[in-house]
Amino acid sequence: MGGLLALSVVCYVVLQFFRGADRPLLLLPLQLGGLTVSFWLYAFSKLLFSDEPRLPRTVWLILIVLLLIGTILFFTKVSSADRSFAEAAIVLSPRVIALGLVIAAIVTIYKEGTGDLVEARRAFRRRFILSVGSSAFAILTLEIYMRGQCPPVLMDFVNSVAILLVSFVIAVSVLRLQSLLIPDVIDGVRADSASGPNDSPLTEPTADEMKLETRLREFIETNRGFAEESLTIRTLATRLNVHEYKLRRLINLRLGFRNFNDYLNHYRVDAACKVLRDASQSDVPILRIAMDLGYGSLAPFNRAFRARTGKSPTQYRLEFG
Repeated sequence: MGGLLALSVVCYVVLQFFRGADRPLLLLPLQLGGLTVSFWLYAFSKLLFSDEPRLPRTVWLILIVLLLIGTILFFTKVSSADRSFAEAAIVLSPRVIALGLVIAAIVTIYKEGTGDLVEARRAFRRRFILSVGSSAFAILTLEIYMRGQCPPVLMDFVNSVAILLVSFVIAVSVLRLQSLLIPDVIDGVRADSASGPNDSPLTEPTADEMKLETRLREFIETNRGFAEESLTIRTLATRLNVHEYKLRRLINLRLGFRNFNDYLNHYRVDAACKVLRDASQSDVPILRIAMDLGYGSLAPFNRAFRARTGKSPTQYRLEFG
């Protein structure tokens, strides 16, 4: 996804040198590439920051729509002075869709960041939102305001330079934090644990850390706190009466989890496996099992179960139950 994003950015920048000229057919790939920057930005964000990096099939329909509109606009000459409502809608629709994708990317990055336990990666999320989000939002808003008309040359130059600078900063950050941003996958099953920020070696736990770990295990394991619905790292820190950053550090560096949802799923899926292996509970619906373990619906339970075991709950029950 990163390579496609970079390629689309290059297309967008290069295309600015051909505005106002009779565009030969060879420039069609540039037109389509530049028009899909926002889509690849959204896909790239999902890959880096989301717990579920795979894009839903319906999202790919947006890419098809953008490519279709871009092709129509390339072969259709619509004058800016005398546009009908339909023509204006076609010209502006790619910008509106792109703006929606940028907003969706920012929301996804922020939302998924609440459970991120790696401080370096949390800081990168903030930089990503501020740099990429603000610049893309400003450029698209300006293009919508211009109603699809060609902006001044200076504005084109500033936009292109801003995009290149942001892309360079993000590329450097990704290379530096690659091991923290890309989830570990072993034989198709996502790994639960990973080293801490910058792969720093663990030091001996302090007395306070050992006490906090004991209280955490008592709440999560003994009292089955992992089954509490909508449990977040913030609410858990409040329950344990401890600063949130200390709890994040403990779960990340001491227990080896990079994401709070992975930490909860570790216990939830193990508990589900015990139920699914129990012949006396073979008639318990899988939805009931998911709800009892704190999942709000069946879909996230199925994803978490498959990520940890490599099988669906139904397959697991048939094989081991």
